[in-house]
Amino acid sequence: MISCLLIQDFAASVERINNPALQKEPLLIVSDSKRPKVVAMSALPRRLLIKTGMTLRQAQILCPIARVVTANEGAYQRAFAHLLQQLLRFTDRLQPEYQPTSAAIYLATDSERQQLLDFVTEMLSVGPALGVSDKLFTARVAAAFAMFGGPTKVVESGKEAQFLATYPVDTLPLTKDMRRRLPLLGIRTIGQLAALPQLAFWEQFGKKQLWIHELAQGIDHRSIQTYTPPMVLSRKHTFDDPINDYQIVQFVLRQMVVWLIAQLAGREAGEIALLLQLENGSRLELHTKPHLPVKDSTFLMRHLEALLYKQALTDSIVEIEVQLSYIQQPKPRQLSLFDESPAVTRLEDHLPSMQHRHPNTYFQRAILIEAGPYAPPEEQFELEWVGA
Repeated sequence: MISCLLIQDFAASVERINNPALQKEPLLIVSDSKRPKVVAMSALPRRLLIKTGMTLRQAQILCPIARVVTANEGAYQRAFAHLLQQLLRFTDRLQPEYQPTSAAIYLATDSERQQLLDFVTEMLSVGPALGVSDKLFTARVAAAFAMFGGPTKVVESGKEAQFLATYPVDTLPLTKDMRRRLPLLGIRTIGQLAALPQLAFWEQFGKKQLWIHELAQGIDHRSIQTYTPPMVLSRKHTFDDPINDYQIVQFVLRQMVVWLIAQLAGREAGEIALLLQLENGSRLELHTKPHLPVKDSTFLMRHLEALLYKQALTDSIVEIEVQLSYIQQPKPRQLSLFDESPAVTRLEDHLPSMQHRHPNTYFQRAILIEAGPYAPPEEQFELEWVGA
């Protein structure tokens, strides 16, 4: 059996852990831009029909009492990675699905369900939902059902299609063309889509989309792979007395930098995190992804100082921690004394680094399709997901 843990309002939970003063406050988490937009929220604004992508002004009209917090994407991803690492005590077969609004974790286990719920509740101070099924997609839908109907929803083997039949068809991972055409064909529920003959679905949407028809019928061949947590180098220092002197903090940082670079041992790091525990109980998490990889102490110290002076501290520092993540071996570079024609590279070769720098961005490629001689340009291609 596959268990799907669904944690609603994940980013808001992390903000409340880092700042206990926000525990009972409705939160609007917005982007750091000239025209802020909502990227996540807590329960009350969500019930007032505030959606992600709304401008801050629109959201405040619907919920004027909400506290506005600037999004800290690095802190949310770090908290999610820490949660995954802690869940390895239950099973090493995990599959994460992260979003600031909600986080889902698939686990290949059907035992200790209540322990799972209690463990996550204790870590995040928010109760997750749990969906259980033999199929990956059905477990995810069951978890969403449990979010509103109870803490756990179990779908028995062989009843996946019956369970999914009443849900809206856009619950499935439809393409843009399918979202437009299916309502025009009178298909509004998953059950209506599953009732279509496979040949008719093939003729309408092509062979590549047959897996969506199988999902509607409760057929899902995907499995959960073994999860390997990424390597993180960390150094922590706790002060005997709270410190508000930047020179002392700089001195401690230099010592930590020397140790961290020695531990890198010739490797490179792609992300820097500076974690500060303040005397008032709040926690600051500052992150940066330099354009060049971190591999020497001068470069690392310069970015840590930039993070430290960028943040206006409201209280004395009790504890300081530096983390280096996305660690890998340096890529070899061949030097040449002669002019050579530049090698041709594909955009897909740069996809891993682009996804690292833009974690919440989805990349797609355009594929030409046979849409007839009179089809408008926007119907002559389909978009296909690229990468993870």
